[in-house]
Amino acid sequence: TCSVLGLNIPDWRTDLHCDESDPCEQLDCADYEWCGKKNGVYGCFCDEHHHRTNNESYDSTITCASSSGTMS
Repeated sequence: TCSVLGLNIPDWRTDLHCDESDPCEQLDCADYEWCGKKNGVYGCFCDEHHHRTNNESYDSTITCASSSGTMS
């Protein structure tokens, strides 16, 4: 992930402990989600500003918690 951040780390400075790859690449987040890290774990988080099409035609709410979401 150091290269993702645009960091060039010399060999003598290996104590930075950057991940070998971008952990977000392994996740399949939806268009209305974003990848982030919480409590040391990467996951997909709901975009609170996402607008559903025809939102007024649904009598439901979407709630995200931890790594799952529910519609009620």
